[in-house]
Amino acid sequence: MTIKAVLAYRKRQDGTKAIRIYVYHNGQKSYVPTDLNILEKDWNARRGEVKKTHPLSKAYNRKLNAIKHEIESGLLKGSSVRQLNKSTNDNDFLAYMAQYIKREQSLSEGTLRIYKSAHRHLSNYRVELGKEMLTPYDFTPAFIHEFRNYLYDLGCKDAGQLQILKKIKKVLRLGHTQGIHDADAWKEIKMPKEPTTNKIYLTQAEMDALYHLDLSHNPAIEKERDRFWLAYKFMMRYSDIASVNREMMVATKGKRFLVYISVKTKIKATVPIGENAFKLLEKYDWKLNFTSNQQANREIKRIVSMAGINQIVEQDGKSAPKSQFVTFHTARRSGATNAYLSGLSLKIIADVGGWKKFTTLQVYLRASQLVSATQAADHDFFKE
Repeated sequence: MTIKAVLAYRKRQDGTKAIRIYVYHNGQKSYVPTDLNILEKDWNARRGEVKKTHPLSKAYNRKLNAIKHEIESGLLKGSSVRQLNKSTNDNDFLAYMAQYIKREQSLSEGTLRIYKSAHRHLSNYRVELGKEMLTPYDFTPAFIHEFRNYLYDLGCKDAGQLQILKKIKKVLRLGHTQGIHDADAWKEIKMPKEPTTNKIYLTQAEMDALYHLDLSHNPAIEKERDRFWLAYKFMMRYSDIASVNREMMVATKGKRFLVYISVKTKIKATVPIGENAFKLLEKYDWKLNFTSNQQANREIKRIVSMAGINQIVEQDGKSAPKSQFVTFHTARRSGATNAYLSGLSLKIIADVGGWKKFTTLQVYLRASQLVSATQAADHDFFKE
């Protein structure tokens, strides 16, 4: 049996570190929290106590000894290390997750939104289960199976569940690394497979029809169409196209390039600026943040419909005119897909569009089968 006071790994905002009690017994180890915090310079790591030079050293050390004695008594009476740690509020996973979300404000808005969504769904599920709290030990494969059924009932499908479970496992892994808990059942949780998208894209012919649509009678929606077309040519997300400014342009060897760092992924990307794209940027003085994403989604549906792109298509099990499935993000997906169809390699598209992984890019592509079929059509086997 080993019971010793230690300092936590991470510093608090005031520079202090939390004092925890390290416990090892019968092959189990854990860190039981205290409500004491101290600067590292005031801590005697070898003795596991507050240095005598600290004005409250006697009071702090008495409290630590009392906690260690209580832990020892519990273990001798038959309690396990895990039971001791389960009884502490420090093992409240939702509280720990909330602290993480509050602390990690440097994350992108989209990533924070997923963390908050995961926290909200878990909180509501906890209430439905009638549990006072969720601890890291609750996250077993069986628990996640039922949690996923709960999410399905809410209309959250595999793609959304994958994002939520990734964030939950990230926080569980962080807590384990920091010694907050020693739960390990969560490591056996199987993640949903990255789904292949069935989101629609606009073909090159459809994008050409959209580009040539006369909207001079309504300058507001003309601006929205032009921004959508620029997002298509640059393969950009809404947050990135809305952040474009003239300082991002680099000219070299008679060619212009847009160099930017993605708002969402923090990845640097460089994309060529064609002549028509440059004219549009100049037309709006490089200021493209004129509406919100929500309003842009509404407007672009109307504009695409006006371009006559209304054939009935299916997406996510629903049939409707194609224009009704278009969102601003369709521009990025369409740009990547049409660039791939034109013969650009995955690497070039990933570099230009700022994708971290080829696998993520392939989820976006909506025409890989068409490319294969086109190539197969030239093979002798299919010519007869």
